[in-house]
Amino acid sequence: MPSADVGGKQDLSDKEKECASRFQSFNNMLKILEQKHSCVITGNSTIELPQVGRSRKHLLANGFQRAIKSIKIETKIVTVRLLEIDTSDGEKMISTKILYGAGDKAWLEDFKSIREGIISKGLSWPTKLLDDLYGEKGHKGTNHPQHQGAQAGNIPVDALESWAERVLADVERLK
Repeated sequence: MPSADVGGKQDLSDKEKECASRFQSFNNMLKILEQKHSCVITGNSTIELPQVGRSRKHLLANGFQRAIKSIKIETKIVTVRLLEIDTSDGEKMISTKILYGAGDKAWLEDFKSIREGIISKGLSWPTKLLDDLYGEKGHKGTNHPQHQGAQAGNIPVDALESWAERVLADVERLK
């Protein structure tokens, strides 16, 4: 999947490749959305989360920088952005975030604020910020499948289809 340039001269395709194993289950779920549900990915970027204040939540347990993946996806009904935070170290279980109305014009600035908000909230979605940016009904979290190892992103293949279906149902809920 191609990467989109998000603020700077970084080669995000390298970051995408570097972080691919951390987002393997998420990427496999996206493939199901594309292949079985006719969704089209029109934007894809993977960016490291910034350090905010003294917080160390921007780092994985192994010391590598934690990343966030942003996917712009079109269904037959709506275009949304999906956000997924790298929790490959098992630090926390954080839902996939769906953003409605996250237009291209303000996205770079919004995405920067969201990344900072995640860290300043102790590695969780900055709900108040998202409410301010998109309205209370302009964002939704879809939980990952529950199972042994899910906290580290090790989601079994047989659970990916139900995850994709839940994401799609949540995406299309605001037709």
